[in-house]
Amino acid sequence: MTTPRRTRLEEIIGKQLGEISWADLSQLVDDRIQETQDLEFKSQHYGQEERDKKELAKDVTSFANSSGGVIIIGVQEDEQGCASGLSPVSLVEAQVRRYHQVVATRVQPHLLFNSFVIEKPGLESQGIVLLVIDRSVISPHAVDVNESLLYPQRHGRLTHNLLENEVAIAYRDRLLLVQSRINLSLEREREFLENLDTGHTWLVMSLVPDFPGYTKMDRSAFEVYRELLTGRSASVPWYGLTFSQVRIRHRRIYASDYDSPESGNQQWCAMELHSDGSGCYAARLALNRQDISSVPANEATRLVSDEGLANCILSGLEQLGKHAWSSAAQGMANVRIQIWKVDVEHPIALGHDLAFHSSSHGESFTKFRACEASVPLEDLSRPGTNLIGVASILLEEASQSLGIVDTGFLQNDGKLVVNSWGSGVRGS
Repeated sequence: MTTPRRTRLEEIIGKQLGEISWADLSQLVDDRIQETQDLEFKSQHYGQEERDKKELAKDVTSFANSSGGVIIIGVQEDEQGCASGLSPVSLVEAQVRRYHQVVATRVQPHLLFNSFVIEKPGLESQGIVLLVIDRSVISPHAVDVNESLLYPQRHGRLTHNLLENEVAIAYRDRLLLVQSRINLSLEREREFLENLDTGHTWLVMSLVPDFPGYTKMDRSAFEVYRELLTGRSASVPWYGLTFSQVRIRHRRIYASDYDSPESGNQQWCAMELHSDGSGCYAARLALNRQDISSVPANEATRLVSDEGLANCILSGLEQLGKHAWSSAAQGMANVRIQIWKVDVEHPIALGHDLAFHSSSHGESFTKFRACEASVPLEDLSRPGTNLIGVASILLEEASQSLGIVDTGFLQNDGKLVVNSWGSGVRGS
């Protein structure tokens, strides 16, 4: 369904990185493949001395600050930078792990990269190491050298440090990228709201990754999505929301439960998944519509379930994060939540459901300030403590917008406060 980004090395060999063999690397030597913007050869491991650690940090960062690339450790080069021979290096796990530790302690902001090892036939402890660095969506990255920050960038086969004005331009480009993704998020959210029933109160979430992925929306992909979503849970399992309809729209998939008047059922959930890995999610929140003591008696307030709010934030992050990751999107993700529809005719208050008796523990509001977070997409790729931690931040902001300091359902360290949830959760 996705078309992942390929490195130049994969293009040359015609295989994915995890499939490259010793024979493929030997062919690089036979063909005298030359180093370039996104490919570098090293005949031996980076050493243990401080200057070697600085060199490693600068090399990895220079690729991340440009277009990404691969450093092949165990390939000799000639004066023209062409592969001239294979020189197997140690494949001891601690050696490769040390590379990640060196970069983690010397590069700001934190920079992730991948590593692969290719064994020499008949000699498991010797072979070639590949360091694979993606273009960073939060560049420029700096290397800490003698208490000074340098910003290395790859240009052809060479590396140079960005000048002050170039660093300023790089930061400006980063901010422009973030703003463009926020604008796209708002545009798609507005289109998505047109699908929702204004007679109810909704938690609406949008997610837009910094670097878009790609999913080809053809018949095959549609059938996969329909099989994946139809009849499947639309929320964390204990709330029982289910997608029953999956439809194709322009460069996106639209999934919902019953949402047509002819069905005789009311709409409870909806989701759009775009081909670039972005998406929108919505689920109903209101416990009921009633007058409550904390607001004027003539004001029909929609009481929003605090537990439902926590659940819907978790559910939206899980659904949209999984789609963005599987679409090969990269970098940070801008996540935005709002409660909709809120105005003078649809005031809301945060409520708590105790043994099916709704009670208010917040003020009544006719406006809701949207809450946003920018998080590493990897944190949302699967359910776990990182995803719960992000949900906790968004829930805290949302509850404070409704006059409550903390609902007490989630913790920033990624843990569920089980005793705060209803019996349906505690028993699941």
